[in-house]
Amino acid sequence: MKKVGKIIGKTIWYLFEIVLILYVIAATSLLLCTNEFGFTQFGKTTVVVVDEDTIDQLSSYKENDVLLIKNEKFDDLNVGDKIYYYDTLNNQYIVREGTIMSKDGNNESALYFLEETGNAISDQRLIGVHEKTYAGLGTAYTIIKSPVGFLLLVILPIFLLFIYQVYRIIILIKDSEEE
Repeated sequence: MKKVGKIIGKTIWYLFEIVLILYVIAATSLLLCTNEFGFTQFGKTTVVVVDEDTIDQLSSYKENDVLLIKNEKFDDLNVGDKIYYYDTLNNQYIVREGTIMSKDGNNESALYFLEETGNAISDQRLIGVHEKTYAGLGTAYTIIKSPVGFLLLVILPIFLLFIYQVYRIIILIKDSEEE
């Protein structure tokens, strides 16, 4: 019976290690997959957190919502579509939303004219269209991406896991020497 308990304990521990390693890979990817505007981007999907700086520009969402915005080509966007684009505010890039009033160009180079402001947005500043919203996950996302959060929630757990593995190796070596 004691042996079954050890096997179950080891299995649970190994599953915990696997989950921790997958979590660390995901959290590290959030930091490493940053585009030139400072936002996380996986392939054609950009991750945007609605915070106090962008709540006025993204008024149809609540603070701490996480938005997934999918990049679209010129041919896939139509007049009347709601788009998201990069803009600057206080020397920082932010995300704004707007509705296409008209468009000019092709898949290589395009301008989108917005109903709200009449301003033209180049395709280099265009992010795309809304794909999905995760309500309330912005705080967790922001903490994981912060330097202190990364240290406490990624580096420290992996370091402790490493120390534990070294401890287990030392115990195995001592046990093999005793036999």
